[in-house]
Parts: sequence; C-alpha cells; structure tokens
Amino acid sequence: MLVVGHSGCGAVTAALSSAPLTPLLSDLVAPIRGSLEPGHDLNRAIRHNARHAAAELSEKRQRIGQAVRTG
Repeated sequence: MLVVGHSGCGAVTAALSSAPLTPLLSDLVAPIRGSLEPGHDLNRAIRHNARHAAAELSEKRQRIGQAVRTG
C-alpha cells in the first residue's frame, strides 16, 4: 500500500490554519487536523498525515489490514 503526500498541500495548510473554512473544506480538513500534533510545520504535517492515513486504512479496512499483516 502506498499513501503519498505532496509538498505545499493545500488541505494540510488549511488544517494548520485557524482561518474560517467552507463547509466542504471543513469536512476534508477535520480528519487531517485529527492527525496533527502541536508544533508541526507544513512539511512534517504532510508526512505525518500520510502515515496516519495509511495506518487508518490498515485499521479500518479489513481486507487491507489482513494483507498488511500477512505481508
């Protein structure tokens, strides 16, 4: 499984910001904010979010989790 982030990600930038968001962007940013830790800069937040997304997929999707566990 491969989950990638990209430099300058607008969604992660929005997650780091306290600026008001549109309802659709708020829905997109909420899980990203849940993966961030205080003090993250943009690059670290992007990497952390990609790792978090991969872990979430493995934990929440039975087939993916089983494939990861069996190598």
